[in-house]
Amino acid sequence: MPKISIDTRELRDLAQHLRKVEPDLLKELQAGLKGAALTVAVEARLIAGFNSASIPPTIRPFARGLTAGVRAGGGKKGPLARLMEGPQPWRHPVFGNRNVWRRQFAHPFLAPALLKESPNIERAALAAVEAAFLKAGFH
Repeated sequence: MPKISIDTRELRDLAQHLRKVEPDLLKELQAGLKGAALTVAVEARLIAGFNSASIPPTIRPFARGLTAGVRAGGGKKGPLARLMEGPQPWRHPVFGNRNVWRRQFAHPFLAPALLKESPNIERAALAAVEAAFLKAGFH
């Protein structure tokens, strides 16, 4: 499964400062980063919807610290989302009939959504960080 991430280690000092001095500002920054990830989640839902009705509702953005991302799956639908995103084809019984097996190919949705939305994500994330810097008094 492809893993794409953005390195935010340079922002660690800002996060620590905000956590201690301006916790509400950190929450605003996290909301802005989560909003940037939401653009990917929306596009991923559209892409996944062409091949699955059960996966799109499980696609959701998250933010923790100064890391934002998009998760898919969870619960009983988690393995299906992982298989659909993964690079390998897999086999499964047709309608549960273990005497008839079908080869199923992956239909990635997260990586294509990220590639399509990368300019929008970058703008939204930078805007959130810039707003936090300004509110924190860094000019």
